[in-house]
Amino acid sequence: MQTPFLPETSYDGYASTRSLPREHEAWLPDFAAWYRDLASGKERMFDGDSACWLASLTVHVVLLVALGIVTAEQHLRDTSAMLVIPLVEEEAEPEIVELAFDLTVTDASLEDVGAVSLGTVEVAAALPTGEVVDMPQLSALGTVSTEFSGMEVTLQELASNDNAGFVEDLVGIPGAVVNAHGDTGSVDRITAEIMNKLESGNLLVAWLMDASESMRPRREQIINHFTRVYDELDELAETPNDALLTNVAAFGVALNQMTKTPTADRSVIQAAVRDIKADDSGVENVFSAVHATAMECAKYVRAGRQVMIIVVTDESGDDVAKLDEAIAMLKRHQMTVHVMGPIAPFAREEVTVKWTDPETSENYNLPVDAGPETAYIEQAALNVWDRGPGATPYSSGFGPYALTRLTHENGGMYLLHDDGRIPGAKFDVDQLLSYRPDYVSDAQYKKLAEQYPLRLAVLRAAQATNQYLTEPLPRTLLAAGIQFDIKPTKKKLWEVAEILDQGLAVLRNAEGARKTETSPRWLANYDLLKGRLLANKVRCYSYAQLLDEMYDDPKAPEDGTKNAWRATSRSDGEIAESELPPAEREEAKIARQDLERVVRDHVNTPWAAIANDELQFALCFHWQEVFMEPPDGVALPWDKKPWSELTEAQKEAKVAFEKKKETEARIIKAKTSDKKRSPPKL
Repeated sequence: MQTPFLPETSYDGYASTRSLPREHEAWLPDFAAWYRDLASGKERMFDGDSACWLASLTVHVVLLVALGIVTAEQHLRDTSAMLVIPLVEEEAEPEIVELAFDLTVTDASLEDVGAVSLGTVEVAAALPTGEVVDMPQLSALGTVSTEFSGMEVTLQELASNDNAGFVEDLVGIPGAVVNAHGDTGSVDRITAEIMNKLESGNLLVAWLMDASESMRPRREQIINHFTRVYDELDELAETPNDALLTNVAAFGVALNQMTKTPTADRSVIQAAVRDIKADDSGVENVFSAVHATAMECAKYVRAGRQVMIIVVTDESGDDVAKLDEAIAMLKRHQMTVHVMGPIAPFAREEVTVKWTDPETSENYNLPVDAGPETAYIEQAALNVWDRGPGATPYSSGFGPYALTRLTHENGGMYLLHDDGRIPGAKFDVDQLLSYRPDYVSDAQYKKLAEQYPLRLAVLRAAQATNQYLTEPLPRTLLAAGIQFDIKPTKKKLWEVAEILDQGLAVLRNAEGARKTETSPRWLANYDLLKGRLLANKVRCYSYAQLLDEMYDDPKAPEDGTKNAWRATSRSDGEIAESELPPAEREEAKIARQDLERVVRDHVNTPWAAIANDELQFALCFHWQEVFMEPPDGVALPWDKKPWSELTEAQKEAKVAFEKKKETEARIIKAKTSDKKRSPPKL
């Protein structure tokens, strides 16, 4: 904790002085006035002996002041020295690491601090986890289980080790989320931070590079920018070359040191980054890597050198259970961490990345973990019926929760990198500050939710729908034998409607809490979720009506090139809603009001973008004739007549379909050739 006796510093953003404490300053004016009266003869404490007494007093005061100055200076030196004294002896630190790592550190002599090897740290593929803290209030939605999963609390684990008494206070220094407009801008911002640190003393910068295949282009771009960065540092630096040392490591399932020792040689730094081999495991143990790096670099802090860790990644990390451990280690040794990372998708974990195999030129759409932006998903994935819940991702405008909290707790920056993986509207993080997620521990997040009924209701309803609405609703049915497809489709439809109803019941029970909720984020969450659940419930009813009508009176498409029916959103909007029964009409009206309120009250946010899309997609359906490739053995529309009797449209459709099948056959053959490789896990 910063005290008034510490010298002024820019480390944590707080200024300090060398002045006396306020309680000492308060009595100085009274003492001075008394001393003047005594010297002028107005105050007679000892008749006849005043002169001698005054002389004696003066001598003693001078001696006391001199001794006070010496003591104060010594206290300042002692206090400064405390900054590099570890809270826990180095020998005790491996007890923490055993939770996440099997360490093998080599060449760890400390003859010269500038020549310490960081060795090789192996990270276990299957990392141990802490105990899951259940949230009973979220466990019942009628028959729906909403037990939290995926996030684990490790505070108790930490407290049981040599972190006891330290982990109790994980307040941290608030960090910033910055849109640096690409890696070049991010490196420029990092350069400014490095220069700022160098003004306060020697610095070690530890780069942690994501070794996944998807990061290869970004690593190259960053290293190409290094030369200019270090040229600027050389021009501006007034300190020796070894004032700035750099270490490079790559992480995936393991943490591999790419520089033998921290170095000031930029050619060695560049070669180290270029030598990173792709890790195709698909595992990014970023928090374990940060923890191990911080623990190993602690010796530099004890030797008087500052340490800055810079993480470069395009994923959210697979070892979130180790987040609190990493935060505690960084705080203990006063290390700053910056992250150059992805923009998280809104209310979802994954995005899809297009990847081309450099050997076969084959294209893939591969999933990548890049979210969510919050500790728990606070919205439901309901936007596209026929392609599955949440088929189209929206940008959150923030970084992934765990990585952003890592920087937030340790005074660093989260530098957003928009790699184009999330289509659609972009959001300026500066305009979303009032919608910022809660960057607190897992346990604290749950505690906050328990204190606010509206937030708890949102989490319960969102998780229930996301847990059970995991498959798309079929909206295209083959005309031949359509009655056999209607029954299972309608059964699935009512299962969905029941889940939506249960979620709506939870939200309605918290309606009164909306008046006392002050967070724009949670108000937007509540209104959007309620409006979407209602809108989709009305759609379920409208679709069920269509199924009933088709079941009672099956029809064949009139277009000779079509063989199926598709439930399509009606373009006449509110006119179609007038055909709904009174109860569904009222729900449609409330749904529209909730969604319009989100668009109106939360401009230029992901909530408004989703609400607007919901409003564009009508609540009622009608049948549309379409072509659907039938299963084997079912005749195509143009196979029922000889070629000479087909219409021109049927002939064109037949030729186009056969060409399409030939192309698909060639692709299948190419995929089974000798060049075929399994795509990497990005």
